[in-house]
Amino acid sequence: MSQRDSSSQRGNASHPIFHLWGILEIAALVGIAPYYGLRMLFEKKYRAGLLRRLTLLPSAEREPFTQEPYLWVHAVSVGELQAARPLLRRIKSDYPEYKILVSTITETGQALARDLEEADAAIYFPLDLVPLCRRALRMVRPRCVIIFETEIWPGFIRAIAEREIPLFLVNARLSDRSYKKYRRARLLFAPVLSCFSGILAQSVADSERFLQIGARPETVHPVGNLKFEAAAPARNPLERDQWRRLLRIDEAELVLLGGSTFPGEEAILARVAASLRRAGHTVRLILAPRHIDRIPAVRKELEALQLTVGLRTQWEERSTEAVKPDVILLDTIGELRFVYSGADMVFIGKSLLEKGGQNPLEPAAWGKPILFGPFMDNFRDIASLLLNAGGAIRVADEADLSTVCADWCRNPERRNQIGRNALRVVEENQGALERIMEHLRPALSGTTETGRSA
Repeated sequence: MSQRDSSSQRGNASHPIFHLWGILEIAALVGIAPYYGLRMLFEKKYRAGLLRRLTLLPSAEREPFTQEPYLWVHAVSVGELQAARPLLRRIKSDYPEYKILVSTITETGQALARDLEEADAAIYFPLDLVPLCRRALRMVRPRCVIIFETEIWPGFIRAIAEREIPLFLVNARLSDRSYKKYRRARLLFAPVLSCFSGILAQSVADSERFLQIGARPETVHPVGNLKFEAAAPARNPLERDQWRRLLRIDEAELVLLGGSTFPGEEAILARVAASLRRAGHTVRLILAPRHIDRIPAVRKELEALQLTVGLRTQWEERSTEAVKPDVILLDTIGELRFVYSGADMVFIGKSLLEKGGQNPLEPAAWGKPILFGPFMDNFRDIASLLLNAGGAIRVADEADLSTVCADWCRNPERRNQIGRNALRVVEENQGALERIMEHLRPALSGTTETGRSA
């Protein structure tokens, strides 16, 4: 970071708006404390990592931070972590002197972070209160901080700017809903965004949106979507047969896979699969709910539809005799991107019932034909690329979904051509990693003393 950028960053950290943010965050914390207090009593996920989010780490977890220097990468959960992996590998290769700390907010994200070979340490992201963020930064003392996608935390960003640590928002995007929210509160967010050394956006449209909510023009750069790189390494020609063998799926069976589904979508897919079977097609349904803690409720819902249900985690415990449940529930973390290899048709969850959609690139990288609903706001650019290339079909509702799936069952060549088109989209849109590294290199190479003050 240049001297000019460093002084600018520290000056931005003293902007009066940050004091207002502090008041708003404390008021919000007091307001929601009773609600979350009650949920913590009854739901484990709300208790997970609470002490660590208060920066109360056991000494054994603090010890690695005495080994310097660290690069801090924050990714809220599993999807962002998977997208970050090509960048983490590249930094490890080009800058072996760095150790990498990964922070997450969700329990599933933390479980994956602790297993990442690219990460040297993993912690829960601190609650966004300035004293806690300052304490976390004193503990880690990072040389550089990278935040993925749209994690804009004013307290954390202020604490980083105070220490003049280079800060980047990577793979940055703003959904339609987020953009409207941030634009209404532009006066609050512009000083926060001005603390970033770089905002590396997924698209020109995302770049324009960040500029319109107050980002400094010299820091905003459209570099492409790192998720194209993250999806590509998944391809392994043996993966398909391995998964179908493990899940007892015959070669003659067609697999309809619902990835990252949300409430209501599992029942819709179950009814669609049942209608395909009634029409004479041999179809097996695999469902991967977006939130693994929903598995018991989803299983109960499916069994109420008179369907037999098998869990992925039970498979290796079973004998070699054939097991043929109507529905297989994927109740593991981090396997979905590989299970896509065994599918013949893929539905992208969170898209049929006005939720914003999930990432369709992982099945596209396997050359799978893709279906999604009308609500793909969170991945609008990727969805448009796939639709324009003939690599996906947008369906309006359950009836439309059933019609397209039936057509694909009858016409394997049409189905396979759509999958080939999807793969081509992935291959033609790589390159973001190199462009991101171009912007990160000055900070990674020239910050030997930055951010080291106590």
